[in-house]
Amino acid sequence: MKCLQLIIGPAGSGKSTYCPVMFDHFQSLHRALEIVNLDPAAETFNYTPSVDGQDGSGTNLLNASTGE
Repeated sequence: MKCLQLIIGPAGSGKSTYCPVMFDHFQSLHRALEIVNLDPAAETFNYTPSVDGQDGSGTNLLNASTGE
């Protein structure tokens, strides 16, 4: 079974704390997990995003719908 979690919220609400906890949990279950960071202002992570909004791959993902 595949699922998607979209983690959104204002600054300081715990998104960056929640994501590495879920990453560790999924790894302990031997389940695949992809983390996509769409926040270009996020500076540091306790995990490595599969796609990061601060590099070219994230920019391409964000601009795919506009064709820019």
